Amino acid sequence: EPSLKKSPGSQDAKYQILDVKDNMGMQKTNINIDIDRDGKTVSSRSMMLDICDRKEAEITLPKLHNNVQSLVDGRMAELIETNARLKQEIKDRKQAEKELIRSGENFKTLAENANDGIILLEGNGNIVYANKWFGKISGYRVAELLNCGVNILIDAGERETHLEKLRRRISGEHLPIRYETKLIKKSGHALP
Repeated sequence: EPSLKKSPGSQDAKYQILDVKDNMGMQKTNINIDIDRDGKTVSSRSMMLDICDRKEAEITLPKLHNNVQSLVDGRMAELIETNARLKQEIKDRKQAEKELIRSGENFKTLAENANDGIILLEGNGNIVYANKWFGKISGYRVAELLNCGVNILIDAGERETHLEKLRRRISGEHLPIRYETKLIKKSGHALP
């Protein structure tokens, strides 16, 4: 039981109460005591509040806070790690793009200065690159070649065979690196 001071005014007291089933309970009691000049109690008023839920919350809340903080810290560590991986991936991709551009520039320089005709084809037979020398050999301007498929260059009797080989090679099948195909110039004559 709390001790009360013998001076006029309100005082707070907290009591622990055991109920019949030995369950711990807490109550907050506000006691207002009227004391006369001689220090004798003239009257008193009290109000009791059940604060079990509040006390339980005071005990549980820090535990919950620690659990949430642990989850946040763990997730933050994951995000930091993921962010670092993404930054490295971006750096690697930018480097790969630079190398690809440089490689493309090297190829173009090599192909444009080659003494051979060079064309690059898509899987469907569309020409995506032709050097000037190939244009001279075939009789087509480079712009004409880029707007058409390889079909205009291959002898009609060999078109299907050639396109099938092209499709198989693009799908990853290992075929001989070199094979001959009869090419036709713009004039209609076979290339020598």
